[in-house]
Amino acid sequence: SGINAEYGGTQLNLPDLYRGVLWSPGGRRAADDRLFYVGMQDQVFTFTMFQVQARWVSRVISRDLKPTTCPEERRGDIEGWLARNETLTDARCLIECQTEYVLALAEEAGYHGNLDARDVWFAWVDNKRDVARYRDGRYKSIVTGSLAPSHPVPWMQLMDDSIEAYIGAEDKE
Repeated sequence: SGINAEYGGTQLNLPDLYRGVLWSPGGRRAADDRLFYVGMQDQVFTFTMFQVQARWVSRVISRDLKPTTCPEERRGDIEGWLARNETLTDARCLIECQTEYVLALAEEAGYHGNLDARDVWFAWVDNKRDVARYRDGRYKSIVTGSLAPSHPVPWMQLMDDSIEAYIGAEDKE
């Protein structure tokens, strides 16, 4: 059929997309493996996942990465991730699944960096009961290990959008 990738509902893993990005209807090669969908699935990770997917795609386009052409292998990979959709019963499951996806794709794409932000996302899940105050929290960077400083005023009351007001405040704790 066509190349429209339309999916209903919450789906972290989609049919017909090998490694979540390469159009492979039924596991077959299509469009000479030159049709990619970046950011199609529902997201826990956003820019991080897009970055990893883009790196994977660029490595395939530049022929530095050669995805399998075996339909059975592709179909098996797609079906394995699709089966995960059935196990995603809560936010923590969504976070675990997409973390595993991002880390696996990053490794295959040769991305070397700490992308495992599941603890940050778990903190978000635990604290999101009060969404308006979530940004007042302090979170540890997965890159530096540093704890972010506290805002000088609650985030919802911070009307100065300058960089100095946003990140220039001294840690009050």
